[in-house]
Amino acid sequence: MGESKGSPLRDLVDGRIVVRGRGKVWHNSVRDGLRGDLDAAATEPYKVVGVQCVRGDEQNTATPDVTVFDPRELDFFEAAWVPVGKVALVVEVVSPVSRHTGYAP
Repeated sequence: MGESKGSPLRDLVDGRIVVRGRGKVWHNSVRDGLRGDLDAAATEPYKVVGVQCVRGDEQNTATPDVTVFDPRELDFFEAAWVPVGKVALVVEVVSPVSRHTGYAP
């Protein structure tokens, strides 16, 4: 069985497109575990989603691994991104390969 590469993820940072590779199996497992734990612990009104675009402004859009946000006053079925003002927490699982993206210290 071949390895699925998929399309790379892209973030907009200071008006520049930053291409990120797809997560490996361990990365996705850690992400999904954290998402499940956060989802189980979330209280109203918060929602937990994975790999959802968060928009800071027209020059800065990121797609973190997990986002906790307040969905009130958002068109939950039509929103293409979560405005940064609605975000309570973002999680980015960092691997040695992804350290160059600036997510890790």
